[in-house]
Amino acid sequence: MRTEETTAAAVTDKAVYVLILGYLGLFLWFGAEFHYIEMCYSSEYDRYVEKADKLREGTIPRDPYHPLLYPIVTAALAAVVGDTFTAARTISSLATGAVLVLTYLLGMRFFSRKIALAALLALAANSTFVLSGMLTTTDMMFAALALATMYFSLKVGSDERLGDLVALGICFALAYFTRYAAVALIPSIFIALACCPLPSFKDRLRRGFLLAAIVLVLLTPHFALNTHVFGSPFYNENSKNLVRKVFRIDLEITKEAAPPGGIAAVVLHSPGAVLSSTASTARTWIVDGMVAYVAGNREFLTAAIFMAALLAAIYLMVVQIDRKNLLILVYLATYGLMICVTIEPFPRLVLPILPICLLMVFSFIMEKALPDVVAIRNLRMPAYVPAVALFVALLGYGLLPAWSEAALSHPVDELTAAKWIERTAGNNTVVLGSFPFMQRYVGYRYVHLNDDGFLTQPHSRDEYYEQLRKKAREENAAFLIVGRASLGQRPEGLLAGRDIPDFLKPVMIRGAAAVYQVVPGKN
Repeated sequence: MRTEETTAAAVTDKAVYVLILGYLGLFLWFGAEFHYIEMCYSSEYDRYVEKADKLREGTIPRDPYHPLLYPIVTAALAAVVGDTFTAARTISSLATGAVLVLTYLLGMRFFSRKIALAALLALAANSTFVLSGMLTTTDMMFAALALATMYFSLKVGSDERLGDLVALGICFALAYFTRYAAVALIPSIFIALACCPLPSFKDRLRRGFLLAAIVLVLLTPHFALNTHVFGSPFYNENSKNLVRKVFRIDLEITKEAAPPGGIAAVVLHSPGAVLSSTASTARTWIVDGMVAYVAGNREFLTAAIFMAALLAAIYLMVVQIDRKNLLILVYLATYGLMICVTIEPFPRLVLPILPICLLMVFSFIMEKALPDVVAIRNLRMPAYVPAVALFVALLGYGLLPAWSEAALSHPVDELTAAKWIERTAGNNTVVLGSFPFMQRYVGYRYVHLNDDGFLTQPHSRDEYYEQLRKKAREENAAFLIVGRASLGQRPEGLLAGRDIPDFLKPVMIRGAAAVYQVVPGKN
């Protein structure tokens, strides 16, 4: 009997890995077909592809908010595939496959195979997960490395093998080199070391020093780069994000320096304001945001099921606390608190904890809420099967509208218009435009009209056009391109050629983009 169960489990595992591989292949194809240019007003505005381009040119980019592992890996892959954007998207997609594999491994090792499979299906159908896996950002790469760190933390906490400790050090170092949010993993790592089944405290202490040595060695390139660019291995300006969140003051626009003392100084300066902001963000995460996190702003029912089951699972894990439960709960609490304190509740930020949350949800549904067998039209099955199927189906139902919305955020018509100018006017011209990354796709000089500065935010259409006239004259621009996807708060009339100032002459208005010629002498 045990042999049959083992064989069935092995067959199931192979089938799952084949499905993941097929999913990844489809993912890579889909990204190449539909995400060949940045999505407007997305996390791709963090400009990781641009940083990778600078590295390929031999320049170290200055980024006081993020470490540089993702741009470095992107630049390396771009040398092989020939295109930086393709390389960045491919890395994110490969990380998506890694997250799926790690979710299944975590589920099998620390929950059960059926729970692992349910969480895997729900994650693969999650619109936030799918869309983030194509974007050229650190979101999915960090999620994979954070999940790997948690996997090996749980193994270190229950197994004395040295290989798991080495893997833990590697994964944590790479996670930190990808995003500073990796500090949320440190408490769980300490607990894992404290719980490691070794004979004495001295043995655990030696393991701790070894882990620290591995991390420091692997982070030496990061510290060296930071010291070279900023003069300090630990320099970052993420305290500006906290100032923006709490006080609604953007220090990037006002050109003020980051507060000395970092995030801690901001918290100590105004603890009440920080606490109020944290509570507001937590409320968004728990009440409003879970609709976006779980179901892509589409199905409240899915989010309600998710939150109810997650809260019940957390309660049971607290009541039945053990090493595994303690490690998981500490990670969720630390990461959740850090995000609530320091940054706005963007749906993509849930990715490093979403797989673990899904495992907890299905653990509660399958083992506590619906463990019995039911009969549906004489077909006997566990009661959780229809519940899990409904949950996954609702997630899948939200995929199409979520992707349709994302597709409209791609400046495809603007790219077509930009290429048309290149063919008709050549490369000896200057073009103004609303999309920030068009320069990568054209040979002529392209000037982005930054709508959050430009250079001060206009309060009326006439004021906007006056600033546009001045900008066109300063840049000696010959054309202007605007598009629906990147329009932002610019005048709607630009898309249809309505109420246009005399220095702009409509040349092409097609689809969701418009091209204007700047009339000489009137700008």
